[in-house]
Amino acid sequence: MSMANATRAGVEPYVTFETAPISALSPPEGQKLVICNPPYGTRLGDPRSLVPLYRAFGQVLRERFSGWRAAFVTAAPDLARETGLPFLPMRAPVPHGGLRVSLFQTGPLP
Repeated sequence: MSMANATRAGVEPYVTFETAPISALSPPEGQKLVICNPPYGTRLGDPRSLVPLYRAFGQVLRERFSGWRAAFVTAAPDLARETGLPFLPMRAPVPHGGLRVSLFQTGPLP
């Protein structure tokens, strides 16, 4: 479905979709931007159960993605902070599907 949506939006040549554990994530060739819309607990019931996921994602990005920028879309600011990433100042949240979501962005990672 994601690829079909990308095709309809005209961005198929510019995006890649993969399913793999976070521990298998490695930087591909090309642009240096990771954008993620991870789960934020709304459907799971307990957002705290996602802390290990966010921490693992932050750790992999810090260890393997030096020079890359990262962005997370989430309705759970506490979970975004669990990544340990150096986020830039945040803008106001926006309504999306009945929730207020924010974009957490970094500059180039050290």
